[in-house]
Amino acid sequence: MKNRMKLAFSLAVVILALSISGIAQKTGKYKPTDPENAGVGLAADFAVKTRSDKTKKTVELVKIVNAEDQEPVLGARNFKLCMNVTTNGKASSARAYVTMDQYSNLKLVSWAAAKCVAPKGDGFEKVANDDPGIGLAADFAVKKHSEDTKIEHKVAKILKAEEKGKFEMTYRVCMQVTEGDEKPVIQAVVTMDQYSNMKLVSWKHSDCGN
Repeated sequence: MKNRMKLAFSLAVVILALSISGIAQKTGKYKPTDPENAGVGLAADFAVKTRSDKTKKTVELVKIVNAEDQEPVLGARNFKLCMNVTTNGKASSARAYVTMDQYSNLKLVSWAAAKCVAPKGDGFEKVANDDPGIGLAADFAVKKHSEDTKIEHKVAKILKAEEKGKFEMTYRVCMQVTEGDEKPVIQAVVTMDQYSNMKLVSWKHSDCGN
């Protein structure tokens, strides 16, 4: 009986290990991600602050040039960032590696001087105008801009819809809106993090790329 129990326990441990290994294989690769998404911004701000505290110098973020992320285990995130920064007012570039565990605790693993090269293209892919995520982003953008400007806006028609991301999304929506008696065409960019928190990144008049 004891031998059978030991064998069953050993098999369970092996199965669990294989399962964890399978998850790691599925989620373990770094992939390019949007430098403007919320998680990347949080990691970059943390890296800059930590670097400032460690070196006792004033390090400020200028621009996130490119970013990659990885989900090593469910709920955790790792970030590779290449950023333009200033250190005591002097311009430079740096590559930072930041980890985030399942409880959103961040850690700056490394920081090194590097030449940052912007990725080709912007990574957006066209999606259907009636995509649910696009609808949420458009409604959020209109509501937030209305609150910011104290002028009521409403979505009249989605003209072009694009998105990028995996764990966190960035939506670029070109739409006709109502603004009083006018119906301007607006391009809005909205980010949504892994907890579904949304942020209006930009709002501008556009011709939808035509």
